[in-house]
Amino acid sequence: MQGDGRDHLGFEIPTPPPEPRRRPTTLVAASAALAIAGLFSVAGTLLLAGSGASTATIAFVAVFGAVLLITALLVLFLVPWARTLGMGVAVVGLVFALARIVDGTEQAVIDLAAYGYVLFALTTSKDAFQRR
Repeated sequence: MQGDGRDHLGFEIPTPPPEPRRRPTTLVAASAALAIAGLFSVAGTLLLAGSGASTATIAFVAVFGAVLLITALLVLFLVPWARTLGMGVAVVGLVFALARIVDGTEQAVIDLAAYGYVLFALTTSKDAFQRR
């Protein structure tokens, strides 16, 4: 019987165990960048609360920081739909970084590079998110 793991003499042919999914270094770095951005957003929420910013601004920064942290974990664990979520979050971060560059904030250049890297890493690592 061919195809059942036996050769033509009836001996069982051993098959190696499946390879574990590999987590590319680029995705680990992208996940770290998302987590750091999320931590800074959460810390920024505390600073905004003390500066008298509007409640809507504080709430948006807090929610965006939480989404960044959750996305970082999901990307690290290679959840397939997290790739799309991460690309969306990176695009939103890029838009806000560009807006802050127009305002003249130097920190925005670092944000632009970080979100750009996250978008690059998630775009080029499609195979890592495939289910096996």
